[in-house]
Amino acid sequence: MKNKLFISCQEAAHRIDKAQYGEATFWEKLTFKIHNLYCRLCHFYAVKNKRLTGLLKSDELHCLTKDQKTKMKEKLADTTSNS
Repeated sequence: MKNKLFISCQEAAHRIDKAQYGEATFWEKLTFKIHNLYCRLCHFYAVKNKRLTGLLKSDELHCLTKDQKTKMKEKLADTTSNS
């Protein structure tokens, strides 16, 4: 079996996503953390992904009601038809 301590950015992104949802193994977490030490793009991806996950889990997330969505669609249709 080949030892893959250094992984590609694509594989690192996949492992970062798995870690966010608690599905990554210890080895996967270790390899993407090593990758993040030398790859700034993947590091920023991990930071943004963690921030997004935190926002989605927070209580401050508000969704539109069906009535609000319908009104917004009608308003959008009116403005596009008048143009």
